[in-house]
Amino acid sequence: MQQGGGKTQTSEALFQRACKLGVASGCTNHAAGISAAAPNDNAVQRCAVRTYKKTCALDEPWGCTMYALHLARGIGVKADPDAALRVLNQKTPCKYGNDDPACRNGMALKAQLLRGEKASSRK
Repeated sequence: MQQGGGKTQTSEALFQRACKLGVASGCTNHAAGISAAAPNDNAVQRCAVRTYKKTCALDEPWGCTMYALHLARGIGVKADPDAALRVLNQKTPCKYGNDDPACRNGMALKAQLLRGEKASSRK
């Protein structure tokens, strides 16, 4: 529905329902939606970080990639590039292979962190 250009509210409601039913990727997608909708709201960003951390612990690739991104950039949490690298060094971001978008994005972030590039920071 989301990829087909459906209404954001509809896909967000479905992600939230999936999350309530215990589908980790639904929780990750719901967190991404609320994070994108309120990029400057610290409470929302902290909630998204907690969700990503939990879904990462449940072996959800995008959860780990997004958790690492927030750690690297200090979004909703104090910036901690070393912690971001630890998350990205797990197998989970690339659980579905190197061609999976979560893996590609995670490994691009990892390369950026290893080069010592400073990511933009906001809290």
